[in-house]
Amino acid sequence: MIPPVGFEPVEPSSPPPRRRRAPLVAAVVGVLAIGAAAIFAVTQLIGGDEGGAASPEDLGQQVLGAIDDTDLLGLVDLLVPSEREVVRDPLTDIVAELRRLDLVGPEAGADGIEGVQFQVERSSVRVQPTNVDDITNLRLRGDLTVTIDGESLPIGDLLSELLDDPDRSEFDLRETESFDVSLTTIELDGRWYLSMFYSLAEAARAEAVPVPDIPEMGIEPDGGATPEAAIDTVLDAVESLDLTRLVAALNPGEAGVLHRYGPLFIDDAQAELDDLPLRWEIVESEYTVRGSGSTRSVDLQRLAIEGRADGVDFEVEFDQGCVRGVADGDRFDTCEDGLDEFTLDDIVGSSPAAREMVELLEEMFADHEQPGLTLRQTDGQWYVSPLGTLFDQVLAGLRAVDRDELERLVELLPQVIDEAVFGPRGQFDDQLGDPFDDDDFFDDFFDDDFFGDDPFGDDPFGDDPFGDEDPFDDGFDDGFDDAFEPSAVDECYGLADVDAAILCFDSLLAAGEAEEWQVAAEMRFPECGAAEAHWNGYFALDDDEFIALVTESRPCFLALVDSGELDQFDVPLAMSDPECFEGRNWFAVFDDPEYDDRFFDCVGF
Repeated sequence: MIPPVGFEPVEPSSPPPRRRRAPLVAAVVGVLAIGAAAIFAVTQLIGGDEGGAASPEDLGQQVLGAIDDTDLLGLVDLLVPSEREVVRDPLTDIVAELRRLDLVGPEAGADGIEGVQFQVERSSVRVQPTNVDDITNLRLRGDLTVTIDGESLPIGDLLSELLDDPDRSEFDLRETESFDVSLTTIELDGRWYLSMFYSLAEAARAEAVPVPDIPEMGIEPDGGATPEAAIDTVLDAVESLDLTRLVAALNPGEAGVLHRYGPLFIDDAQAELDDLPLRWEIVESEYTVRGSGSTRSVDLQRLAIEGRADGVDFEVEFDQGCVRGVADGDRFDTCEDGLDEFTLDDIVGSSPAAREMVELLEEMFADHEQPGLTLRQTDGQWYVSPLGTLFDQVLAGLRAVDRDELERLVELLPQVIDEAVFGPRGQFDDQLGDPFDDDDFFDDFFDDDFFGDDPFGDDPFGDDPFGDEDPFDDGFDDGFDDAFEPSAVDECYGLADVDAAILCFDSLLAAGEAEEWQVAAEMRFPECGAAEAHWNGYFALDDDEFIALVTESRPCFLALVDSGELDQFDVPLAMSDPECFEGRNWFAVFDDPEYDDRFFDCVGF
């Protein structure tokens, strides 16, 4: 899994002003509106300027300046041209669909995010060179103040209606946070540009132990002279399980980072594939290519494969949406046999609302057009476009939906949830009566034999054990939504510094505001020496470091058990008998199920 791009939260120079937490729905709407406006701004970028910057440091200053000015166009102009080109046209189409569905208002502007302002203060740029001259990392630090004016957010009419025309002031926000972010820049033709994909790759490379050097030369892109030749190359690579050839066939504009960093992982990955007890041959393939210009779509009509897997011969055929074949003498055909065991009744049970929603989804996507695989032409060669394929799939889904269908779907969701919790309304009518029409329902359901004194009284939603004052009330008539607000313990877990987190937990435990089971043993007993490893993740330790930690810390936890300060079941799994780990860091092993079985057998699970 690729980790976040070098994001390390730091303590602000002064405590940020506290604010009333907006309800969840307000946060969702705000994020959606801001994100849609940001997408729209990206799509309006017009070429002509060379973009980038003269040096990495200048690029970092321009990034901070663009954020401070809430200048999305200026920020996008600093991206690598190939990444900019890959996302521009698809995002233009996505924004058009969002507007058609009235999820985004027409006031979304290209010069910034309407209703949102950023301000950067006390910022700094640190250039961190790598082992190659054309790739450099930037570390940007500072304080960021975000101001949101709810009245100006570009919320579409449909979204506003679905939320019952909410008070826009609920979305107002002004908050300051410190940031510490790493971004990666690459040099092209004497100019330096930001790269989204290289930033992800550098974050992943930094996690490796030891950290490898960036290859001077990567995998050479190898597409096809025609769209058909590009598809044949991909099919050949899949047939031969040739990872290098498959990566080389991907569009350099979006997969250039895989080409450059490929030598770091391709040999090990290929060795894993070569060890698989699988060999196959594509004996027949039929596909059509459609489109014009520098983009094509490929529709695969038929693909026939023969092979042997783990000693078993098989034949599989994909034909016009049907899958048929034979394996170990057993034949199957999804179009003739169907999937009888997965009937609609099995999926939705007796829930009328769920059945209606399934039928609505079938209706919504009845006219869905499968876009197929997307190809792009780059430098005279044709390549498979992973991002283009993804964007086209998203667009096809959006285009299959209209506003009325979306409204009906949203209206059905609460009913589906109600029936999932309480069961179908008809079932209630036959047994205890409909709780939504009968105030005595909860008196019958929560009877004295089950609950003792009925906590709800005669009215299930009015006469409650809290009296007239609802302690969970925040202005929304649900009575419970504040129960899902982050607790004091959650705030401790949100701290970045382990020492600050230990102090936070200690204060809550001492004040009786947290229970021992809510705090990990490593944090309750930092004297055992495992707190920092637990907080930063045991997986970050190499094998020798991990075994040394377990050997040194385990006796401390066992002594706490002997003294009665710690229950034996609360001893961390990481502090198991060192022999169970077999000299390895079990937390950093993800692909050895036999080792997992031995480990759990050893520790007694």
